[in-house]
Amino acid sequence: MSQTLTRRGFVWGATMATANLAGSALGASGGGLAQGSGVGTQDGTTLTAMTYITVREGVQQTTEDFLRDLIAASRSEGGCLAYVFYQEVDNARQFVVFEQWRDAAALSAHFQHLQELYGPPRQGANVPASILERFESIRGVPYRVFV
Repeated sequence: MSQTLTRRGFVWGATMATANLAGSALGASGGGLAQGSGVGTQDGTTLTAMTYITVREGVQQTTEDFLRDLIAASRSEGGCLAYVFYQEVDNARQFVVFEQWRDAAALSAHFQHLQELYGPPRQGANVPASILERFESIRGVPYRVFV
């Protein structure tokens, strides 16, 4: 199950409509994913997602510097289990983000932390607009533990 995400949805976004990762709490609704939909550990509490991001043309270097700060801030949060950005070797504008959060409360605290650091989100979103404007496109995929 994958969705192309919107500014009103998941963690980033740019060419967006509405994101609903399994009814995601990553958007304004707060349902599904952050409500323990089984995404994550076998007990359904850990939230795991892979997000595919394309950085806007012309802002790559400033965005890379910004991401280093964002990563450090996110990793410092108590509920963050993993927050790793991978950059494509042949296309430096392409990133894959692997993130895991202890539970829905940790993810909510993460969004609050981002807003304290980077300003308010657009209406219906959780992530600050100053972060979203750096990206051209995004596609998020929630995962659950297989075994």
